[in-house]
Amino acid sequence: STYDEGQEVAEAAGKDCLRLDADSTEGALHGYLLLGFLLDASERGSQIAAFYDSTMDDIAEKLSTIPESERVKTLTNYSYFLCGVNYYLTMNTVNGGGVNLTTFTDNTVSIRDNPETLLNYADVECQICYNSMGWSDLSESELAEEWNYYAQYFTYSSAYPDNYVVINKDLPDICRSAFVASILYPEIFG
Repeated sequence: STYDEGQEVAEAAGKDCLRLDADSTEGALHGYLLLGFLLDASERGSQIAAFYDSTMDDIAEKLSTIPESERVKTLTNYSYFLCGVNYYLTMNTVNGGGVNLTTFTDNTVSIRDNPETLLNYADVECQICYNSMGWSDLSESELAEEWNYYAQYFTYSSAYPDNYVVINKDLPDICRSAFVASILYPEIFG
């Protein structure tokens, strides 16, 4: 990956490297606390961790008012991969109140060669697609091209296209979960 190449160059130049797992809530929290310690800003790292905790508690408290039977049934995908129950992006969807329909424990399963797999999830109400969009300035036609390229694999989904949502996976973990909550339950999270 680009990160591996950057780390190799830095280490070859005699620089120490520290890579943090910011994909999951737990990894992000540890990362903020560690960076706070290393940068002599432990109080700020603790403040950010407290913000994460209070935000997740707020989301969970509001979701607790929705009976499980009334929660939105979801599928999570990354690019053209369907995400399993333990995948970190699935956790964002679940933390945002989605009821995950996949049962496999592999991280992801490609549906590029077999999009009919989606027919097994006929009761999906919303499909959350996380994509690496980076922070580039894409034109409207470039965004449409991205949408069409990845969405073509999900036309078998009963959620496509009306309840197929694309979220930038490069957003911080807490933002992804909060955004999912606002999409699935706008009457509560607006």
